[in-house]
Amino acid sequence: MSAVRENPAVSGNVVADLNYIVAPNADPRVVYADGKPPRFEGGYGFRPTEIRDARGLDRNPALDREGFELRRAPTDFRAFDDGDAVRDFYYAEAVGIVKKATGADQVVVFDHTVRKTRSDLGRFPAQHVHVDFTDISAPRRIAGFLGEGRAERLLAGRHLQVNVWRAFSGPVLRSPLAFADAGSVLPDDLVRAGIEYRDKGRGGEIFGLRYDPAQRWYYFSDMDPDEVALIKGYDSDGGRARFTPHSAFEHPATPVDAPARASIEVRTFAFFDPV
Repeated sequence: MSAVRENPAVSGNVVADLNYIVAPNADPRVVYADGKPPRFEGGYGFRPTEIRDARGLDRNPALDREGFELRRAPTDFRAFDDGDAVRDFYYAEAVGIVKKATGADQVVVFDHTVRKTRSDLGRFPAQHVHVDFTDISAPRRIAGFLGEGRAERLLAGRHLQVNVWRAFSGPVLRSPLAFADAGSVLPDDLVRAGIEYRDKGRGGEIFGLRYDPAQRWYYFSDMDPDEVALIKGYDSDGGRARFTPHSAFEHPATPVDAPARASIEVRTFAFFDPV
């Protein structure tokens, strides 16, 4: 049964520009510095992309099949701009959502980010096609967060990274999220990209995505604060969706007076006990 909403304000299949890896010999990097929008270096470029409204599908996308899904998850929590309150109260909700969705034995939250479309209100929406982790950076992040001993035990079983994304500013009319069906992404489409935080003196590795018109893209129109999108950034099980490219985009039907988008993404690792 499709998740159709009544009278969505910004809906329907669209063509919009997404920021891919387009250079043939790319050495991509995403550079953050001084609280400004990131710079995309070494091979990025925009390409028009068909993005289908997933609310009109006969079969809802699923985390282990397409690599993303939509869940109804009402919350009474409202203090999303209070980092301490988010960690003390909202993290537990995110853990419960991921446990229910995946059936994992353990779920841990390792950080969160609040993004807003107005530059003076927080981090900007991510306007580039990316996967948050690679097969190298995900296990490395687990080891760094949990410690070598505990990580070694947990990495012996299936483990995955899942983002819990919620817009808390009301229905999303500006900068919705687009998701690539992981089953339409070839391994060679994924490109290792450096990520640099020059004002923090650290970096990491993500995946960018080469443009291919055969890739299938979707979004959920008019998401409201009682819904969450789950996005898989990594899965150790090669028989399931492993890496889900995604990006914010500018919907061509966005009203001129649409309010700013405010969203939170809570990043989790989920672990299954070794068989």
